[in-house]
Formats: sequence, structure tokens, C-alpha cells
Amino acid sequence: INDFKKIKKDITDYKLAIRGETQNYNLKDAYKIKELLFPSDLLTTDIREIRLSLDDVLFDLPFTALPLDKVDNILSSPLYASTRGISTKKTKIGKPFQNKKILWIDDKYKIVYVPSILKFKKDKTRIELNSFLGIGNPDFKNINKSIKQTLNNLPNTEIELNEISKFFNVSNVNLLTGKKANEENFQKQIHSKYNLIAFATHGFMDTEISPVSEPGLALGLNNFENKKFDGFLSASEIIGLDLKADLVLLNACNTFNTINATKNPFSGLPSSFLGGGAKNVISTLWEVETLSAKMFSNFLVKNLKNNGDIPLSISKSRKLIRNEKPKLWDHPFYWAPFIHAEGTIN
Repeated sequence: INDFKKIKKDITDYKLAIRGETQNYNLKDAYKIKELLFPSDLLTTDIREIRLSLDDVLFDLPFTALPLDKVDNILSSPLYASTRGISTKKTKIGKPFQNKKILWIDDKYKIVYVPSILKFKKDKTRIELNSFLGIGNPDFKNINKSIKQTLNNLPNTEIELNEISKFFNVSNVNLLTGKKANEENFQKQIHSKYNLIAFATHGFMDTEISPVSEPGLALGLNNFENKKFDGFLSASEIIGLDLKADLVLLNACNTFNTINATKNPFSGLPSSFLGGGAKNVISTLWEVETLSAKMFSNFLVKNLKNNGDIPLSISKSRKLIRNEKPKLWDHPFYWAPFIHAEGTIN
């Protein structure tokens, strides 16, 4: 890359356009990014999976949402519904995205993020889902007393977890929702073997609401008397857990990102969960929209139960979202934030 400053600006512009923060973005510019990073003569027919270990501006680029072919489409702003973020920005209203049969990288290739290229797994990433621990829709009443911001309840996340649980034998399901979805209860469950652990709550980056200035997840606070728990599951706490999960699903906002990506890119929640014992983590690149996030979870678990292949199941789930009616769901904002990080180092 000869002009790094220019490509850095081009990538930043595309990320802003997907989130609806800039207008009238032409996807032909996204195709130019794709050609710079993945020239057409590089992506041969023999390639099925692309593994990425990235930093700086490439760290949170949604590679799955790069067009494979030349296009001349304007990417309009997404029609936002409610998100799971803690942002106070007003809802934006855009025009439905007119997707003229765009072929995305996601249509042909499976994308997997790895913390290091020093060691690759030889075996395919396959799992067998038998047991499920779901944490969602916490009661934030006590937490809201301890922070300046107000965390809204997320009733749709409880519905989401209940729907996922139907794919499992009832005796192998443990749902922590409402007042049960607190940090103390979760810590009691981590020593049990769950193939899938799913968090459906508010996620936050380093300095947003964390009392210790690091990424984390907002859970409930059981009581103020127990000083061991503050209601926030932080990155440093996660890395000290003894998780036995084959897959952790972080279906909250900004769970892949860290504010200091240029200094220490793979230092957010996926890295912490992998360090804490999880074999695979699915996280998000931006504030996810609630209904599409719910669709993704359901499609993902259904596909995993059928084939056990994580990258393939994620790709199929994104495609199913794109094909949902009405056609507003084919905007990359709704299907492209979900990414897979795999633990590669023993």
C-alpha cells in the first residue's frame, strides 16, 4: 500500500457510511478497497476461507461487506430500529437500500479472525451443540444508581434467548434473565460445561461506562452489600475465568471493538473470552439493531445444529438476514457486524 493515509481515509469513510453517519456513499469506492486488499487475481476458485489477523484501521473493517464485483450503487443510510448500544444519538431514518444483486465477499468466502498468525488450527472449526447458557435482559435498576448514564431494559433479548433455547433439550438449558441475569449468578455457572454461552445485553468499549475503563458487558447487580460484584463483567475479569465453552456469542453492541485498536488491536472482549478458555467467539463491530440481532442468533444456532461448522453457519445466517422481507435487511448495517474470532494458540 503506497498511500496509507488515503486508504485509511477511504476505509473510515466506508465504515461511517455503513453506520449511516455519512450520506451518498458510492459502493464503487468500497470495491476499490477490496481490490487493494484482495485483488481479483488473488481470490482464486480454490480459496474458500480467509483468515485475518489485523491492526490499525483494518481491525474493524467489515470485510464481509466488501463488493466482489464492480458496482455503482449508492449506499443509503440504514432504517434504524432500536439498538442495544448505550448511545444517546437520535434514531436516524434513511431510504431503503436498493441492492441490485450485489455480490459480497460474504457470498463466496468464509471470514475468520485470529489473534495471531503464528499458529493455525489444522482441523476445521466444527462443534456439536448440546448445552446452552443464556444471559440477557438484566435488571439494571441497581446499576443505574451507580453510574451517570441510564441503561434501558432489553425485553427483546429475553425473547431471543428463549427462542434459542428451543433448539436444545430443556434439561441442558440454563437461562439467566431479568433479576437472575446478574454477575454473581453468572460466576456461579462458569464451571459447568456449556457448549454455547450467549450474552444478549449492553456491551461497552473502554471508556463508555466501565467503572474500570476497560471493555465489558453490563449485567445485573444483585445487591450493594457484596463488594465483589459491581454488575459489570469486564475484560480483565473474563480472562481470569475457567470457561469450557466451544462458542461464546456476544450479541451486544461493539463487542469486538476496543478504543485503542492502533496500540493493542486484539485486546477487547473476544481476546478476553479466548484467554478465559472459550474456543470461539462471535462478536460485533458496531451497535447492533435489535431485530436483526435476534434473527442472527436464531439462524446461527439452527445452522450450527445442522452442520456444526461455525464460519459456514455465520455466513449462512448473514445471507438469511439479507433475504428477509422487507428488503431493508439487505443493508450491511444489519448483517455485517457479526464476526467470528477463533482461538489459535495453545
